[in-house]
Amino acid sequence: MDQLRLYFRKFSFPALLTAFGLGLVIAALAGGQNSLFLYGGVLIFLIGVFSILLVQEVITGSVLNVVFYVLLPFALVTAYLNYRSIQEPLEFEVIKDKRYEKVKQKLLAIKEAQIAYKNVYGMYTNSFDTLNMFFKNDSFPVVKAIGNVPDTLTELEALELGIISRDTIMVSVYDSLSSKFKRDLNLATLDSMEYVPFTKGEKFTLESGEVERGKVKVPVFQASVNNDVIFPDWDKHFYQDEKNLQVGSLSDPITNANW
Repeated sequence: MDQLRLYFRKFSFPALLTAFGLGLVIAALAGGQNSLFLYGGVLIFLIGVFSILLVQEVITGSVLNVVFYVLLPFALVTAYLNYRSIQEPLEFEVIKDKRYEKVKQKLLAIKEAQIAYKNVYGMYTNSFDTLNMFFKNDSFPVVKAIGNVPDTLTELEALELGIISRDTIMVSVYDSLSSKFKRDLNLATLDSMEYVPFTKGEKFTLESGEVERGKVKVPVFQASVNNDVIFPDWDKHFYQDEKNLQVGSLSDPITNANW
């Protein structure tokens, strides 16, 4: 009985280590885990096997020392890389959300500027210089009701009765859109609207054109940016399944965003 206990004490930990390593290898092969996970399992399995051989005195302590000093640094590096392979996707998600939020705000602001430009000129532009000049220096007409509409009447009825009148005034594009950007998009201003946030001067792609709908040509625009531009400091496999962000479309007369 005592001999059985001694045998169990000697072999229990090496056996568990070997079984654990083998389990990791099987899980890595069956579950599609990354190569670092597989390497870690192989290392644990080998350490377990060497431990069993040492207990059985098949190999000497000096041989084990050589194996130990060869495998240990490799095991530590593999463990660190495996940790980073798990941690990096989590870190990317945080950075992705932060960058996407700012990029989406800019794209929505470009959309509002394009809509305002079309309301004045009847078309969209593919030039940020033109859009910036329009944003900073131009005005657009706004129809305002002069007078108070009684609670018992609609605005149209009050207009027909002469209680109120309408007047067209010119409103600064900058004043109108800046307040909207600040209120709805948390953007204080849209200076340098063509530049993608978090980049070193990279620009959004701005295109415009026309599509035919019912024998009528309809103006369209598209503002977009590739994920390669948003995440130049990250490997492509982190964002390869993410859509490139855009507003508008060159094939449909829509101004919607694609997120």
